[in-house]
Amino acid sequence: MSYAGDYLAKQLIRSSCSSALNYGEVLGAGTDKDKINKLRVCLKDLRESHRNLNIQTKAKLFSEDRLTS
Repeated sequence: MSYAGDYLAKQLIRSSCSSALNYGEVLGAGTDKDKINKLRVCLKDLRESHRNLNIQTKAKLFSEDRLTS
């Protein structure tokens, strides 16, 4: 795997895990403002993951067939 592929793969792991962990925090958040803020962070991480996958696809770091299966 190339340096770029390795970097993007690791970043994808971080952003996708971060969104899952932050979503778990929503359940324990006290106020509605806290919940909304944590959901905003989750959405930011999910958008980052989506952009990362787009970059990897366009750079042909993996086949799109592998992603959809």
